[in-house]
Amino acid sequence: MSRVYANNISADIRASLNLLADASTSIEQYKNTFISLGHSLAERFISEYEGVMDGCITVAATAEDADFLAKGFIDELEKKLGLKVFLACFWNDHTKESFTGKSIAPPVNEYLQPGYQESSELVVIKSIVSGSCVVKSNILALHDRMKKISKVHVATPVMFNEAESLLKSEFPEELSNKFDFTWFAKDYERKDDGEVVPGIGGQVYTRLGLKGKPHEFNYMPEAVVSRLMTE
Repeated sequence: MSRVYANNISADIRASLNLLADASTSIEQYKNTFISLGHSLAERFISEYEGVMDGCITVAATAEDADFLAKGFIDELEKKLGLKVFLACFWNDHTKESFTGKSIAPPVNEYLQPGYQESSELVVIKSIVSGSCVVKSNILALHDRMKKISKVHVATPVMFNEAESLLKSEFPEELSNKFDFTWFAKDYERKDDGEVVPGIGGQVYTRLGLKGKPHEFNYMPEAVVSRLMTE
């Protein structure tokens, strides 16, 4: 068993997940597939939580996801729910601690759209959740600055099967009890280097055509630029 799908996943979504996993998928098609999956992920999220959300919501995304998966997700939320959606974008340095070898992903830069701290609902969106370090870092970066978080929603097309329990174990129950998860597929295989299989077909930076980790070459998502211009 290498992949298990969530209930009621359409053939179109399965085909999109297969495109991500396929090494021959072009950069443009890979980008567009993530945007499309962002819309679909928002539709599933809305079907699960519509009616319990109130007022506004903050979506936390990594810089590499901001113009693709997060864009589709935010566009769909704003279109379907009419909610005010605030963006929190993080440039994470995904590396390992020198002494313990543990994976860490501290944000080395951030963009927080003014008004984000008024939200009581936080969505942390990620192209793949394979462990806990990136999602954990971005929750911690926001938790003390948002006035009152009633729910932490983790949204991703693909999760490693152990990721949910790993992430919850990083937080006290008072906070982890507020977590829920929206996903399309869970994968059960990892390579020795930590890559989840079939996952999203490798390193998202490379597959999106980026030069490397976004913080290493001052990558600025259009989603951030457009918001800065209207502030």
